[in-house]
Amino acid sequence: MYHFRIFLSYAHADREKVEPICALLHDMGLAPVWDKDIAGGKAFDDGIRRQIAQAHVFMPLLTSRSHDRPWVHQEIGYACGIGVPVVPVALGALPDGMLSGIQAICVKDDLSDLRQGIEHAGIESLVLPSHAAGELERLGITTHLAEFSEERTRLLVRYAKETSRSASIKTASNILVVFAP
Repeated sequence: MYHFRIFLSYAHADREKVEPICALLHDMGLAPVWDKDIAGGKAFDDGIRRQIAQAHVFMPLLTSRSHDRPWVHQEIGYACGIGVPVVPVALGALPDGMLSGIQAICVKDDLSDLRQGIEHAGIESLVLPSHAAGELERLGITTHLAEFSEERTRLLVRYAKETSRSASIKTASNILVVFAP
């Protein structure tokens, strides 16, 4: 699986739950991103928005403590607003509000079933357009994922040099897809 960036949103009172979730995501080959990754001296709210915008998936930890935290709700709204796929993890608290229509990964307090829930959620299918994946494979088209905009630019330049054909380009949620005739 690709090293997808997963932004974790949580109430600070639940930090003891977030650390093992980060470790599990890392063990699964994913890249957990959370507020501890914001460098000192940086504007906190700008840093959070940037991390969410650069994430492949937004994963809020829903608990009784996060339910009343404005930051968690603001982050959920921002992720939904910019089209980042949302995979809520519910620890006793089911999604409501903006997330009431999204199936949550419901886990036990000890998080022992979280790996299975994440695997079942199919992170890759949420990020990559499933309707295009099978067709691309059938046509023998290679898919490249870029971590950052600079990397996407290098891929585009390389592609432009390798082909003189016209191509259509589609981007979504920090993913660039190039369709060549």
